[in-house]
Amino acid sequence: MGPTAGATGADGRLSDAARLSRLRATGMFDGVACPSLDRLARAAAHQLGASQALVSLVGSDRRRVVGHFGTPPERTFCRIVVDTDAPLMISDARADDRVTGHPALADGVIAYAGFPIRSSDGYPLGAFGVLDNQPRDWTPRELLLVEDLAAVAESEIVLRTQERELAMTAERLGGMLENAPDAHVAIDAYGVVTGWNTAAEKIFGYPAADAVGRPVADLIIPDRFVSAHAAGLARMHSGGPSTLIGRRVELVARNRDGAEFPVEMGLVREGSGFHAFLHDITDRQAERRRFEHERAFLRALLDNLVTGVGARDEDGRLTPFNRALRDIHRQG
Repeated sequence: MGPTAGATGADGRLSDAARLSRLRATGMFDGVACPSLDRLARAAAHQLGASQALVSLVGSDRRRVVGHFGTPPERTFCRIVVDTDAPLMISDARADDRVTGHPALADGVIAYAGFPIRSSDGYPLGAFGVLDNQPRDWTPRELLLVEDLAAVAESEIVLRTQERELAMTAERLGGMLENAPDAHVAIDAYGVVTGWNTAAEKIFGYPAADAVGRPVADLIIPDRFVSAHAAGLARMHSGGPSTLIGRRVELVARNRDGAEFPVEMGLVREGSGFHAFLHDITDRQAERRRFEHERAFLRALLDNLVTGVGARDEDGRLTPFNRALRDIHRQG
């Protein structure tokens, strides 16, 4: 991947906000060293007969060695590689005007061959460098080897960054599901529980440790519905449609004590598994029954009046309401 656009020189690229954001995203700048990068550094030093090799990540004001062979010197030329986003080959730093007075000379870095390590979108994050404490002329074969090993190190860092991002996304999603007000019950294709949040613990009475790994039918489905549940899973196994996915439906569930209660459920399919979001609607159904009872009482009361009672709809049409008014209309 080629050099990135933007300011270079005088530490311009080193302090670039977008580059530093990609550097933080690796999770490696303040983390522990990576054994696989140590092996790449060791391979480079052995193949080239050099005293040291480093995989360095470079911030705006400091660097982090994430892989190395030999004792890493306090200062190297890796900042130059990152700031220019270009390879740097030095045969004898003592006679090279590009690094005159550089503090790395005091640390014994005489010869250096370094290549940029970039993010997946091309921002230079660090350098893969081979160092020696004596002058040397780098051959094309040696430089090709260093470049190839730098590419492998870059791939390793990109992969680790992607894994970290996926893990962080999964953690955030897990936190959202864990703290959701609705019960979240996840099952695999065979109906075995794989997820069970705090709300599910409260509604159904099972701790997550007791629920995960058990068939959901053994936990929350009343016995008379177990066969229908099994048939639904079998139908989807064979490629058939689900009658529940994408809808909000009212069902009957049971808790750990065996008590049944009404729930509203939304079902989502993910891969071969399912996520159910459920909440107890006992109060809603009680309110619905109360409303229906009051409505029936009011209708009975009106139907026993000898006076016709009616109302007009939104279009002004007379809508017969009670029995007396309906009788009047029939007689008319």
